Amino acid sequence: MIIAAGTLFAWLLNTFYAASALALVLVSLTLFQRYMGGRLQIRKELFKGNIAVAIVVAAVVIGVCFVVGSAHASTYTSKYDHHFKKNAHHYFARGLDWQWFKAQGIAESSLKPGAVSPAGAAGIMQIMPATWDDIMGRGTRYLCFSPSHSIKAGIAYDRWLWDKLILKKENQRRKVMFAAYNAGIGNIGKARARCHREGWSENWPAISCHLLSVTGRNAMETSLYLHRIERHYTILISNEGERE
Repeated sequence: MIIAAGTLFAWLLNTFYAASALALVLVSLTLFQRYMGGRLQIRKELFKGNIAVAIVVAAVVIGVCFVVGSAHASTYTSKYDHHFKKNAHHYFARGLDWQWFKAQGIAESSLKPGAVSPAGAAGIMQIMPATWDDIMGRGTRYLCFSPSHSIKAGIAYDRWLWDKLILKKENQRRKVMFAAYNAGIGNIGKARARCHREGWSENWPAISCHLLSVTGRNAMETSLYLHRIERHYTILISNEGERE
C-alpha cells in the first residue's frame, strides 16, 4: 500500500516538474519575443522552417528542462546515503529504516549542506546551535555544514528523543520523535501531559490536538513537517522498489 502511495506521489511530483518546465519555456519564449520588439512571431517562424528560431527554441527547452530536472534530482540525491545508512545502523540498529532519516533530511533542507534557517538552524539536518553543542560538543559548530557531521548529529539527536519518548506503538513513537525534533521535546511533553490529564489515548493525533494549545499556530507547521517526512519516505521507497 505504501509503495502504491509512493508511486502516486512520484507521478504527481514528476507531473509538477514537467508542468513547471513547460511554464518556464512559455515564459522564456514570451520574453524573447518581447525582447525582439514583438516583430518576431515564433510560431509562424517555426512553421516556415526558420532554423535560427528553431535552435533558440530548442536551447530554451533543453536549458529549462535541465534546470528543473537538476532541482528534482538534487532533492532525492543518493550522494549522502552512506552517511544516513551508517548512522541509522549505529544509533537505531534495525529499529528504523534508514530512509526515514533521509526523508527527514529532505524535509529539513532538501539535503543542502549549506542551508541556514532564519532561526539559525544549520546544515542538512537543520540543528540549532545550542542543540549542536549538546550533541557534538562546544567548539565544533564549524562542522555543522559538513554533511557527515550534520547527519550524524541529527540522527544522534533523534536517538536521544526516541529514548525519552516511550510509546507502545513504534509508528506512533516515530511520529512523536520527529514532532519533538521540530517542536521541541518540552512542548511535546506539555501536550502529552494534557493528554494524560484529560484521559486521551497517547498517540500522535491526540498529542497534535493538544500541541495546538501549547505552541499555537506553530503546531500546524509541526503537523506539516511530519506529513512532508512521510511523503518523502514513500517516494524514496517507491524509487528503491522500481530500481529493484
